[in-house]
Amino acid sequence: MIWEVARHWAIHDAEFPAWEFWTLYGPLEFLRDWYRPDLMAVIAVGDFDARRVEARIRERFGDLEGPEAPRERVTPELPEHDEHVRSG
Repeated sequence: MIWEVARHWAIHDAEFPAWEFWTLYGPLEFLRDWYRPDLMAVIAVGDFDARRVEARIRERFGDLEGPEAPRERVTPELPEHDEHVRSG
């Protein structure tokens, strides 16, 4: 999946191509830092027995452990603006 994202950026984002991202931050480091159980979400959609599905989700994912020293999550400050701003 990471390579799909990198490919998309390389094709669609001329301002910040994927090779710059991987040069600054290697793909294995990215996976280790951000693809971890404490940042996961599981979404179940459909007509099913909720208790049974929840039990299966807990059975499948309940034993996953997070990292001993997780990377700090930083929330960037966004500047105030009056006009609509979009990227891309």
